[in-house]
Amino acid sequence: MSAPQPYRRSLLRQERSLNTRRMILRAATQLWSTRDFDATTIEELCAAAGIGRSTFYLYFESKERLLIALASETARGVADDVDTWTDAGTVDEAMGVFVDGLVRRMESVPRTLAALVMRQVAAANVSPRPVADDPILFHDIFTGIVRAAQRRGEVRSDLDARDVGEALAGMTLDALERWASGDPERTLREIIEFRISLVLDAIRTSTARR
Repeated sequence: MSAPQPYRRSLLRQERSLNTRRMILRAATQLWSTRDFDATTIEELCAAAGIGRSTFYLYFESKERLLIALASETARGVADDVDTWTDAGTVDEAMGVFVDGLVRRMESVPRTLAALVMRQVAAANVSPRPVADDPILFHDIFTGIVRAAQRRGEVRSDLDARDVGEALAGMTLDALERWASGDPERTLREIIEFRISLVLDAIRTSTARR
């Protein structure tokens, strides 16, 4: 039996909306990889995405919010990577998947764009916790990993997983800022792995210590 027509129309509208958002994000990534952020106008973003100005404002209130959305989009991709490992693997494996996914995505864009995004995140005082229109950020990913590790007995059960997740998220954002600003001595992977290992070594159960 075919789905009711109104239901199909609703699905099509949702898919079109997602596609439009993706087009805007792709256009912004391409433009800001080669052009100055301040010099790029909303009109130019709209032309690159193939949309009208009014459509742009249906999705983003400003260029600055679009930058925040780029950061959140990265987090969503990493979350998808981690989801299959959170309950199936060890805490070290899940953290490894997180680092692999984040490094791969961050290193796929020019460092100048990464630095621009991180500066905007810092300037907007956006915490690792989710905000209204960007529901997935690093805090949520780490909290899920820690809770799964607690169920397996790898991490101390007396700790608040959200507190640990927020600490790890803050350290990751700081690592991204340091890397994007041009740390000459260490790779992004080295910076993040070092910080994560410090936290994990402090919260492991005695039986799970390596």
